[in-house]
Amino acid sequence: MTTPTPAEVAQHFIKRLGTPAIPCRGKKPHSKWSKPEGRAATHDQVEPLFNRYRAADSVGLVLGGESGLLVVDTDSEAAAHDHERWRLEYGLPETRTHTSPSGKERRHFWYRAPDGMVPPGR
Repeated sequence: MTTPTPAEVAQHFIKRLGTPAIPCRGKKPHSKWSKPEGRAATHDQVEPLFNRYRAADSVGLVLGGESGLLVVDTDSEAAAHDHERWRLEYGLPETRTHTSPSGKERRHFWYRAPDGMVPPGR
């Protein structure tokens, strides 16, 4: 089995989540992205954009109002416990969770915003 290229990973996320993707080197985008600049790739733009930034070794996903995705990032067991209490209090569903490579206490909880809600960007 071959390792997928960053462009192939971007295509996967665009298809599965419907969110634009950004070529990154490590955790940093290759260029500053903002909606008017249009630097995030949609399905048809992935190959040209990732060819332009050939040093890309990872993929960033656009969160917030542009994609409707929210990610809660916890950095300790206490924060994860607070997240679970908050999730139950507000009736949020169980969701996809990823453990960060930086440690088992770092978890990312993924949510899709309800219809009509525009999540804030950073």
